[in-house]
Amino acid sequence: MKIGFFVFSFLFLIPAVLPLAAQNGLTASIEQDGDSVTGTISGEAGSASVTISGPTKGDIATRERGGVNPATGKSTASVSAPPSSFGDVSIGMDIESVKKALLADRRFGYRGERDVSLLAGENNKLIETDAARYSPYPYLDRCWFQFVDDKLYVMSINLNQEKLDHYSVFSSLCEKYGAPTTLNPEKAEWVSDSMIVDLERPLCIKYTDRKVFDRIQSESGVEETVAEQNREQFLQGI
Repeated sequence: MKIGFFVFSFLFLIPAVLPLAAQNGLTASIEQDGDSVTGTISGEAGSASVTISGPTKGDIATRERGGVNPATGKSTASVSAPPSSFGDVSIGMDIESVKKALLADRRFGYRGERDVSLLAGENNKLIETDAARYSPYPYLDRCWFQFVDDKLYVMSINLNQEKLDHYSVFSSLCEKYGAPTTLNPEKAEWVSDSMIVDLERPLCIKYTDRKVFDRIQSESGVEETVAEQNREQFLQGI
């Protein structure tokens, strides 16, 4: 499990190290041979190398195509689609239903209407809870529930970093939902036809209604196009 994750981290770090090495009169190289990756840095005082044995980047892709989760080494035959709910709170619920669910689940530390605010835009509301302060349960921190047209569109669940770590949460998500659709140093992302689930650093799980997200992005693009056209018309009229 840890080997695959470490290889990902190693491959991310090497491109950042190479420019620094060049600035200090050093040379660096990367070699891949079979199931190992070797990075070597040389200078006047000598050289040092690090070799990582385990699944390489190409091997990870092969394993994923063969039905093996590269983060856990387990079969992907039983993985589920990315979830649309956390506890009894589900994407798409109306705001009154979400309020009732939050009141019934003490983990969130929901205090009622004082945690509800109005966002910019018509009928867009936000519920913000402080579980670390108002909940007796230890694993959640601040949580946000964002509504569009009275429907829950995004919920962001921040986890307590003193009780949980990024690697453990990442491994658990991989075991349940397979390898992430995209992976970079900022976040891992699982995407289905209806949902986007992100594990963001430092430690936040974000659930997004993909159809609403795509619609908002499309409308935003149209607004930008209209604004740009108005700008061009203004310039031509000067």
